[in-house]
Formats: sequence, C-alpha cells, structure tokens
Amino acid sequence: DGTAAGTVLVKDIRPGSYGSYPFSLTAVGNTLFFTANDGVNGWELWALNVGTPAIPTLAIAATSANQTEGNSGSKAFTFTVTRADNTTGSNNVNWAVTGSGSNPANATDFVGGVLPSGSVSFATGETSKVITVDVQGDTTVELNENFTVTLSNATNGATITTATATGTIQNDDVAVPTLTIAATSASQTEGNSGSKAFTFTVTRGDNTTGSNNVDWAVTGSGSNPANATDFAGGLLPSGVVSFAPGESSKVITVDVQGDTTVELNENFTVTLSNPTNGATITTATATGTINNDDFIGTSGPDTLVGTSGADAMTGLAGNDTYTVNDAGDLVIEALNQGTDTVQASIFYTLPNNVENLLLTGTGNLNGTGNGLNNQITGNSGNNNLNGAAGNDSLNGAAGNDTLNGAAGRDTLTGGTGTDIFIFRFGQSTAAARDRVTDFAIGTDKIDLLSQAGAAINAPLAFTRATDSTTTNINTIVANVFTDANGATAGNQALGTNSAVLVRVANTTTTYLIINDGTAGFQSANDLVINLTGLTGTLPALGTIAVNSFFV
Repeated sequence: DGTAAGTVLVKDIRPGSYGSYPFSLTAVGNTLFFTANDGVNGWELWALNVGTPAIPTLAIAATSANQTEGNSGSKAFTFTVTRADNTTGSNNVNWAVTGSGSNPANATDFVGGVLPSGSVSFATGETSKVITVDVQGDTTVELNENFTVTLSNATNGATITTATATGTIQNDDVAVPTLTIAATSASQTEGNSGSKAFTFTVTRGDNTTGSNNVDWAVTGSGSNPANATDFAGGLLPSGVVSFAPGESSKVITVDVQGDTTVELNENFTVTLSNPTNGATITTATATGTINNDDFIGTSGPDTLVGTSGADAMTGLAGNDTYTVNDAGDLVIEALNQGTDTVQASIFYTLPNNVENLLLTGTGNLNGTGNGLNNQITGNSGNNNLNGAAGNDSLNGAAGNDTLNGAAGRDTLTGGTGTDIFIFRFGQSTAAARDRVTDFAIGTDKIDLLSQAGAAINAPLAFTRATDSTTTNINTIVANVFTDANGATAGNQALGTNSAVLVRVANTTTTYLIINDGTAGFQSANDLVINLTGLTGTLPALGTIAVNSFFV
C-alpha cells in the first residue's frame, strides 16, 4: 500500500535464506505476471492473483429521529450514515428529506420553511457521519407527522445498501378549548304579559377535559335596538356560563318582558367575553329579535289579524274585526267603540266590550260570550257555545253542537246536525224566556242543569197539554200547571220534576215548561222555553216519551 507498514510477504518463492526478486512485472486484470528464480527451477514465469478490491458501502439509520417538536425554536432530529467494507478512499453521498406515511410532514415543519437536503463527505478512513434535520417547533395541534431521509448519488464507486430512514415528529400540543355562541330560539314575539324565554347555545369544542367559564352580556343592536325595559326585571341581562370537565354545551336564557305596546321589531346581541383557563372565543356574538305582536287600529272599522304568536290588538273606535289564532292573543276594546267581531280558530271567550264571536275552521271548538248581548256563531265542527250573561244569539251552524244561552233572554239556533240545548233552572223563566228557533223533534235534545249549575236527570214525566187559546204566557203557565195532560179528562196537575209541551192554537209557537223539584209554579226558577221552529211531528196530546226530547 506504499508504506513500510503496509508491506506484506506475498510468496516465499525461494525458501531458506536465499533471496529472490521478480523481473518484468505485468498486470492483467487482477493477475500480476512476473519472472523469478526459486532456486530450484531457475527463472520462470509466475502469476499472482491479487483479488478484487472491496467496494465501500453506505447505510443510513435513524438515531434520534422520533421526538416531539417543541413549541418554538428548532429541535435536532439525527440520522447516522455508516461507511463499511472499504474506507481507503473518499466518498460523498447526497441526502434529502421528503414527507411520508399517512400524515406526511411538509416544508413548514422544518426550519427555514423548506424540506432539508445536503451531502455527507467521508475522508479516507472515516466510517460514520451524522445528518442533522432541524424540525421547527410550533403550538399547532396536529397528528404525528412522518418524514424520510433518502441517500442518493454516492461517489467513487460506493454503493448504498440502506438508502432510507424515517423520522416521526410527535405532536406535543394540547388543543385549546374553543367557545362559540349561536341563537337557538331567539326570534320570537314577546307576548302580552309575563316573560318569554329567548335561548342561545354556547358550545365548547376541541378540548373539554378541564373547566372553563365565560361571561355573557346583552346589548341592544341593529337599527331598532332593544333596551332594558324590554327584558324581565327592567335590566339588560348578563351572566356567566360555566363548563365542568366533559361538558360541551350550555344554554343561555334571556327573559324578554311581554307587553301590549305597539313597537317595531327590536334586536339585541348576546356577547361572550373573558374566557378562563386558556379558552378562546371563536364566535363571540349572536343576535335575537323581539318581534312585535301588538297592533292598533284607527278610528274607523279595522281588520286586525294576529300573527302566529301571542298578539295584542287594539281596534279603537269603529266596527272592528279581529282574527285570533293563539291562546295568548289579546283583544283590547274600550266601551262604546263600535260593534266588534272576533274570528277565532281556537277555543275562545270574548273579552270585555267585544260583542260578536265567529268560530272558523273545521275544528271542534268552544266559544263563550261575555256580559254583552253577544252573537256567537259556530263553524262546521262540533261546537260548544255558551252565551254567558246578556241577551245572546247563538248559532251552532254545521256540526253536532251544544248550545247554552246561560243568563239573559237568549235565542238559540242549532243549525244542521244533532244538537243539544242546555237550560239551567232560573235562567229561562216566564218573564225572560229563551227561544229555540229550530228544534228537530227526535234528533235534537234538551239537557238540564240545576239552579246551582250542576247536571241533573231528565224529568220523570213528560206530557202534552191541550192547545192554549190564549197567547198570554202567564195564563198559559197557570193553565198547564193546573192540567198538564190533554188526553185525560179532568185536571192532571204538573207534578214536580215534570215537563209539559203546550202549543198556542193557530200559531207556530210551542212552549216547553218544566217544573223543578218544588210543587207549584216557581216564577224565578221553573223553566219556560219558547220553541218557535219545531221540525218533525209534534207528539199527540197526553204522555210523551221523555227521551224523545231530553238527554
């Protein structure tokens, strides 16, 4: 190898103490030809096979290449390139980093924002070199990322036996809790009284392992901002939302104060602030809208139509018409401001100073009057109509209806269908008689209530008296209490808990008179009902089947 230390005995051509030396050295491939004297055969041609020189081999391996990246600065990931088999010369080899695996690293993961590369140089005798890949620290939450260092382009005949080694950048960043707010039920009418809950949802994401608090506060917003008087308690609401470990959702409830003031729709904003324990707010605001549900008419006739929520409607003077579709709707009328009508598609009781009620739609609805002289009309469903106080006019229209005029002198019309007329002792008397305009014999029925308003049984006996030749109601009543059975000779007095039917001769008027549980005529209690529109066959004089007229 050119040095004394590297000189070796190839072959002792001439054994013993005698020397020999070669002449005419000629190399052919890996064979050296020469002449030499071995002391036995003289000068001869010799051949020496010197063999094939070893080829340098290069291999790469990860040494410190599976680490966290840190939150800032850089961290060294190292790989070792080893040279073996022949280190007598020099060799260079290139290396380059590429992302790899299911979640590959990219340029931003390395210092300088580029994928690292370079070369390794081996001097004579060197067997090992270190490649350092500087990974950039950050605070981004991400999956573990992989990269590969690949060797290429080895020089001076070297071969690469292991060309690649892999590094893993392990995530060391904990997700920061994020808070967002969104309106859930925050665009509503306010109602006419009390309060209504407007709701907003605060959602915690990314990290729910710890606890977090966040403040919230309401402010008026938009072109017509809400103010403190629009909220329960007369203050702009505020508060704190608290998340315990594992909780991801909380509801903020803002109580809006109901009123009957006509005003524009009003807006307000709920704003989050001051999150604790490192949380961040990604959506800080959400908006609510208080929709006006209050309407006011003019001094003339108005038509006021309620919305889908609870509305307050004021018609003022004039004959006004109101459309009501919510149990919370409020109709406001002052005394002597016209003859007003409510059209209702729900169970409804007329408020003060409103005269008429018309039930709409096809549902089975109840309609109730007030202390005025009401006109109440049913729809096509099976209605239950009650006039309450006043001299009322009730019309069941279509359907199988139940009509109760209650106090006052009332006019009852069942309309089509099988109808029931309710009478309470003391409410349809000789002096203030109710009138049924269309009683259908055999299908329509009479139902009785006690003077206290309790349900009672039908009369024990029912007869038809001789037709009356007088139209004076007091005389008619006195006559039938004396003789209630026109088919039996002599006087058959009207007994207690008994009823009598009597027609006025040569007229279309027929009276149904019912004695209560007290013998004799009680003018303040016994029932006297005027049946002016009987249809069907009038029963003959004498006994009548109770169930043909009564429930």
